[in-house]
Amino acid sequence: MLKRFFFILLIPVACNAQFLNSPPDGDNQYCSTTQGIGVSKVTITYHSTDVTAPDGKTSRRGKIWDQLVPYNNETNPWRGGSNENTTLYLTHDAKLDGNPVKAGTYGVFMIPSENEWTIILSSFSEAWGAFTYNAKEDVLRFKVKPEKAEYHEWLTWDFDIRQTNYTILSLKWEDLKVSFRIEMDAHNIALESFRTELRSGQQFNWEAWNQAAEYCVKYNFNLDEALIWINNSIRINPTFANHITKSNILKKQNKTQESTDAFNTAIKLGNYVEVYNQGRNTLNAGNIEESGKYFAENEKKFPDAWHVSIGWGRYYLAKKDKANAIKYFEKAVKNAPSEPQKKNMEKLLEQAKAL
Repeated sequence: MLKRFFFILLIPVACNAQFLNSPPDGDNQYCSTTQGIGVSKVTITYHSTDVTAPDGKTSRRGKIWDQLVPYNNETNPWRGGSNENTTLYLTHDAKLDGNPVKAGTYGVFMIPSENEWTIILSSFSEAWGAFTYNAKEDVLRFKVKPEKAEYHEWLTWDFDIRQTNYTILSLKWEDLKVSFRIEMDAHNIALESFRTELRSGQQFNWEAWNQAAEYCVKYNFNLDEALIWINNSIRINPTFANHITKSNILKKQNKTQESTDAFNTAIKLGNYVEVYNQGRNTLNAGNIEESGKYFAENEKKFPDAWHVSIGWGRYYLAKKDKANAIKYFEKAVKNAPSEPQKKNMEKLLEQAKAL
């Protein structure tokens, strides 16, 4: 009985000793970098090694490619890092250098050569090294050209270019880099996300419907559904913001009179800060004459509001109309409700005088 009891006590001690959280082999530190593409994400996870040898003294520069990392090794491709398999995680379907890939996590392998590299995505992403690599698990292979690059002591994966619907992912180590493009249908992915969220508790918030519709206005697509969304927003709570969005949708649909009606309703609902901010946003977008409509309506509805003089000052500054810009900014300085706001107006006044 005593022997049996003693044996049971030893088991957990032995098991626990196998799961200590220790530093990575070879001091090749864990790294993970995530890049957004719209509402989607791309994550590359790897262990980074350095050009200097494990002794901490000997440089292996000039001895990395085709030596430490063999060329043309089909049997055991390079893992693009050290220790555990480098992995690529895609939250949504994507194209890698034009090749379609489903959302998911993939093992990354590479077959370097002097003038061309083969990039491999494997369905198996939990390997240690490439010792158990199996070509039958390949999901995708494509070729890229290596490039000379600035020196990188540590092996680094990075996102070099970051655009609305694509990014460029690059491996950089020693004096070389290899890159490939990851593209996603960002706008339609965003729409699907909106459609899902607008069935949740967000369906009761006018702001959520307005936000989805504004996105479509910004990128000038999906306007018919955007009009449905903005009408839902207005049904929940008619505001200056959602009527302006509706006006912009109708304008893009060439429904001039309906757009004007929505604009007029927005002006009736808006306060002088909302109308001024919309005018300023329009001005910042480069639509100078369009912004003047907001500043004119603000003056008509709120003739004594401080924001009226600010709006006209900015408008005439953009038009490089020195006399009128000075006139309105002097008024804005005189009527500023606080010292910080006064100082801001004084700076704008100096800009006007410098025209």
